[in-house]
Amino acid sequence: YAKIVKQKDGHYLEMKIKDSGNSKVRCYGAVQIADGKKLVSETKISEFVVAPGSSNTVRAKIDTKKVEKGSYTARIVVTYKDINEKMKSIKQEMELG
Repeated sequence: YAKIVKQKDGHYLEMKIKDSGNSKVRCYGAVQIADGKKLVSETKISEFVVAPGSSNTVRAKIDTKKVEKGSYTARIVVTYKDINEKMKSIKQEMELG
């Protein structure tokens, strides 16, 4: 799951990644804030590891300094290597406003 949480000091990404395989997975990513097709802000998600057969919950503060009041799309992209060492991405979009 992934969700954006608004708190007094800003917006945060909270997401849970599950590894159902039998080897650890190294992940990294970004949260992109867009106004239509225009990218307004991007926050990198530091690399994290998910152990085999378990899940990892990640929390990251989203940079919203350049984001004015209004309605935007938050695009979450998490990248990892699969068992064949091919890069794969998980993408999720949600409204931010």
